[in-house]
Amino acid sequence: MKNALLPWLQGTNPNSLKYDTVWGGVCSTEGLKDITADFGQGYYNDHHFHYGYHLYAYAVIAREDPGWVFSHFNAILDLVRDIANPSPEDTYFTPFRHMDWFHGHSWGSGLFVFTDSNNQESTSEAVNAWYSVYLLGVALGDNNLKHVGQVLLATEIRSTHKYYHIPSTSTVYDPIFAQNKIVGILWETKVDYATWFGLNVEYIHCIQMLPFTPITEVLLPASYVKEEYPILAPALNGNIQEGWKGFVHMDHAIINKDQAWVEVQRLRSYDEGNSATNTYWWVATRPRFNMDNSTKDTFPKDNQCFFFKWFSAVTLVTFASTFFYHLCKRFY
Repeated sequence: MKNALLPWLQGTNPNSLKYDTVWGGVCSTEGLKDITADFGQGYYNDHHFHYGYHLYAYAVIAREDPGWVFSHFNAILDLVRDIANPSPEDTYFTPFRHMDWFHGHSWGSGLFVFTDSNNQESTSEAVNAWYSVYLLGVALGDNNLKHVGQVLLATEIRSTHKYYHIPSTSTVYDPIFAQNKIVGILWETKVDYATWFGLNVEYIHCIQMLPFTPITEVLLPASYVKEEYPILAPALNGNIQEGWKGFVHMDHAIINKDQAWVEVQRLRSYDEGNSATNTYWWVATRPRFNMDNSTKDTFPKDNQCFFFKWFSAVTLVTFASTFFYHLCKRFY
């Protein structure tokens, strides 16, 4: 994994990352040439989504070999500064590029102008970005970095529960929309039950779940999934791709781990940002949920899900490798 990551830090890989002196940020070479390339990278679209996968991988390495990370720390910190810079005195990067502290969540749309203003699709990838900043701080013993990640993470999750998840107790949306149980794209002036890449139910729901990591159990409380999963489950009866099917089963595991364990045994392949190891780990470690009368969610009392305690080194590397592979596929 170090060999795969090093060219990104040294700028020797194809489509390398460059500093943009116009807006002050790190962008892909192709993105700076063409604003439509790499999901709008050159126009600062989804930077927190993209770099979150990188930072997760660096956090994994830092846990086992902090010296390697410290030897490339300036380049790694530039990615953090691009998406989570806390200092208005930093003359190279704007503070908190994606986070809107008034709204309480991130926007993904960068410099692109839309009639309905800013928007964000995948809250779970935003959560992954802030979780990765936090984990990097934990692994390196950097309390400032850790605390920045914590604040961003807690804020994003709280607003996801408020504005993207629609449990029966929510009063945010009218019933005709609330029956969907989830928002696909949140804009400043509207909401869509859709994604940028399709209208399939599994796309709309699962783009708010992936990637599945320990923080996902805080993002997706069982009491909510109990209401949401019945809306998602019928997608399994259609022409659903194996990668998305895996995410549906992982969602199911939150409320019925035994049935989900049977379901994942039948998977033939996995999404590029997932793996067999990750899928089986997730299902096997879910607490059992009482579908009949439970209204509370079961988490470790000491919030171990925020830390590395749940991971073996092998599992960490598997997570980071699959996520990094997913990012490379998006850029190449």
